[in-house]
Amino acid sequence: MFLQRHGECVTNRMKVFTCRKLDPSLTETGRRQIENRVLYYGSFDIERIVTSPSKRAIESAEILSSRLGIDYQTNECLLEIDVGDLEGESERDPENLQRFFSVIKDWLIRSKNTRFPGGESKDDVEERLKVLDSLISSNPAILVGHATLFAVFLGTRGNSFERVEHLFLARAGIARYCPGARTWSIES
Repeated sequence: MFLQRHGECVTNRMKVFTCRKLDPSLTETGRRQIENRVLYYGSFDIERIVTSPSKRAIESAEILSSRLGIDYQTNECLLEIDVGDLEGESERDPENLQRFFSVIKDWLIRSKNTRFPGGESKDDVEERLKVLDSLISSNPAILVGHATLFAVFLGTRGNSFERVEHLFLARAGIARYCPGARTWSIES
């Protein structure tokens, strides 16, 4: 089982929080990043691809699907976490970053059900993560989605971490499930 973050999109390059209202496409760099992952997956017997319905994730899934010869399906549980009022705001602004990481740390370190103002709470996200849990099976699959969703998933599913920031997959980064150890390894 693999978690595959989408490739670089326009708002990644601009350093803008992007969840649901903004729905950018991949950049040429982002397309190449995903194309470079095809060889990695070639050595595994992947049976399915499931993707977030956002444009950048679908475009990533389409590249993998066409190169690996596997159809993909969409699932809303893989949408990025809704950061509410932060969407469209600059990630370069220290105050915005502090607000963002304060909520994520509440969820992952302090086990608080904090809500992003105008967005999702930990409980909201946990309901989606339960669906994500059900997608994880013994059948090799690629789940294409987003950095914050995957970071929260990894952080709430027993993966140890020194800093919350270490849970975030790089653009086109991969996390691979290790059934024997029952953990995920980040293979960005």
